[in-house]
Amino acid sequence: MECAKCEMRSSVGYCAECKALLCEICGTTCSHCDAMVCGDHIYQTKSGRELCKACMKKYEKRKKLRRAAKEAAHGE
Repeated sequence: MECAKCEMRSSVGYCAECKALLCEICGTTCSHCDAMVCGDHIYQTKSGRELCKACMKKYEKRKKLRRAAKEAAHGE
């Protein structure tokens, strides 16, 4: 089966989000969970990490909790 994005190379996996078949060039691997994701469903953090949607949600949640803890510490 060929890649759904480039339509030139053989697929090696599929996007964890939309299930589109992807080749090794068109697919990006999540920096946290190693899931393959297409370019439309990859999220990049300020530090340059590339995350899938599920890992990005977890990242944002942790970031929000750290910010709240930091503000609480400064408030005391």
